[in-house]
Amino acid sequence: MGRMERSLATDGHICAGPGRFRRVPVIADIDDPPKSRWRGVLLGLLVSAPLGLGLALGFLPSLYGQIMGGIGAFDAQLRIDDEFMKTLCVDALDVDRDEALCGCALPAEFPSLDCQSQFSSWMLHEQHRRCAEEDARRDAIGFCACVDTLAAQVTAANDAGDVKAARMAGQRYGACAALEDALDRPSIESLR
Repeated sequence: MGRMERSLATDGHICAGPGRFRRVPVIADIDDPPKSRWRGVLLGLLVSAPLGLGLALGFLPSLYGQIMGGIGAFDAQLRIDDEFMKTLCVDALDVDRDEALCGCALPAEFPSLDCQSQFSSWMLHEQHRRCAEEDARRDAIGFCACVDTLAAQVTAANDAGDVKAARMAGQRYGACAALEDALDRPSIESLR
């Protein structure tokens, strides 16, 4: 018998057999038999199941409401953008100003999704033009500074012939529009 096998055998808990270990009862087991773990498992389930269910019922509806509320607001904004682009391209088209946007928006079923890049670039250009007016700049200092920065990046990229960089800078208009002092979207009447 090896040294490890002897030490295990003297403890009485595990005895070496031919290639296997097996549990051997000892005197301590007779006086105090090992307790089943099922009682603890069932008690744990009885305590944790109601707590887990309570947390799930309290947390999941609010999470669902936040997700659906965000989706609803996003969908409503996309519908407003769709309507604005379609109306602009039908009722207030200026070919020099709106050619890139309307070339994408008119044939698209969902222009707010399909023409997001063109719309962001178009809005950047229009808001940059509006920020040139002194009254608008005074009311939206942070917004106009953001728009001016992006417009300068677009101009520099176009001068360098880097169409991709110009498009990427135009797509960052959303960050400017999210500012608190952002100017409202120009009305269709003001674009005619």
